[in-house]
Amino acid sequence: MKENLRKYQPVGQTWDERALKDDLRAVLDPADTQGIKNEYINIVHKTALSSHLLPNVNDTILDFGCGIGRLTPFLGGNKAKVVGIDITPSMIEKARKRYPNQTFINYDGEKLPFENNYFSHIISVFVLQHITSLADLNRTAKELVRCLKKGGMIHLIEQVSKDDSDYYLHRMPQDYLGVFKDCRYIYAKPIRRSKSLFLSLIYRGLLPRFLFPAIARLELFLAKNKKIPPKGYLDYFFVFQKEK
Repeated sequence: MKENLRKYQPVGQTWDERALKDDLRAVLDPADTQGIKNEYINIVHKTALSSHLLPNVNDTILDFGCGIGRLTPFLGGNKAKVVGIDITPSMIEKARKRYPNQTFINYDGEKLPFENNYFSHIISVFVLQHITSLADLNRTAKELVRCLKKGGMIHLIEQVSKDDSDYYLHRMPQDYLGVFKDCRYIYAKPIRRSKSLFLSLIYRGLLPRFLFPAIARLELFLAKNKKIPPKGYLDYFFVFQKEK
C-alpha cells in the first residue's frame, strides 16, 4: 500500500500535505488561497455530472479517489448510497470527520474491496490522471468495470493536454477511451478550459459568486467543441456504460 501511495503522488505537494489544506484546496488547486477559482471549478464539475448522472434512492455510487469527500453531499443528495474510497489515509480521515454518517474506505491501490457488479454508478474526478503507468491505468479501469453492474455508468472528469505540467499529466482523450474499451462510450467532451475569459474575470472579482452556476452552464456549452491547446489543458468529461 505504501508503495502505491508513493507511486500515485501528484507533482509538487504530496496528498498528505494537500489534506492539510483548507477545504477545496486539498483536492483541486492547492495554490488558490482566495478560494474563488476552486469554488467555480467545483460548480462546473457538479454541473457536468448532473447532465448525465441520474441516480435514484436504490442506487449505490462509488466515489473513486474521493479525497476529503468533496462530492459526497452532491452524490448522496437524492438518498442514494455513496461509498468513498481513497488511497491516502489522511484524506479518508478528514472525509470521515466531515461526514461521519457516510462510508469512506482507505484501500491499497490494487484490488477494490467490493464484489463484482456492486455499484450502479462510479464517479472519478481528477484521479486517473495521476496514474502515470498505462499498465496501472488499464488494471484500475478493469477493476472499476468489474465492480460496476450491467447497465451501470462510469463518469470521469480528467485533465487532458498535449504537454506535461506541474499539475497535470500528458494524456489525451483517446487514452481514456482506450482503457475503457470494454464499455460503451456514451459521451466525451471538454467542459472547461484552463485559461478562459470567465476564469480571468472571476480572478479579478468581476463576476459575483451568485452567477457562478449560470456561468458554469454557459462554459459547458461553449467548451464542448474546443480543441486541446498546444499549452494548457481541458477538463474533459467522459461517460461509459457497462453492457455485459
